[in-house]
Amino acid sequence: MRFSSTSHLRGSVLVFSLIILSFLLVSGISVATIATTETRTSLSADRSSVAFQAADSGAEIVLNEIYSVDYDLCPSTPASGKTCQLDELGTCADDTGTAILSGSLGQSTYAVIFYTSSGQISSCSDTSWRNQAERLQSAGTYAGTVRAIEAGIDPP
Repeated sequence: MRFSSTSHLRGSVLVFSLIILSFLLVSGISVATIATTETRTSLSADRSSVAFQAADSGAEIVLNEIYSVDYDLCPSTPASGKTCQLDELGTCADDTGTAILSGSLGQSTYAVIFYTSSGQISSCSDTSWRNQAERLQSAGTYAGTVRAIEAGIDPP
């Protein structure tokens, strides 16, 4: 019985095809993994940016209110009829021993804390906060991501 010279090459085409398909599969999985990682990174950067913008906006809103209304006359009652309390600047809570002003901007939120040279302002009803406040910290939150900024406050 005589064998043809091509009969022993029939299995090599199958092996070669499997090698090429394996290479294509590994390449496809690598591209999918890179695309998924890039998407996650992009979404994380987007959330971080929105959280930072919320923190910055919170600081700007509070600083604008401080400088636009006559809070420089505090703790005595200004002519505008304000009582000089922190809760006039927004939603204020002092459950934790720290006065925290908070607000929302679309789907993001901000929380602002005022600092004096000796620590934090602890009461929303404190009328002497304007003379004591030296800086503020504003923390913005969006989709579980938190970013914070600090800003100085000009004295009255």
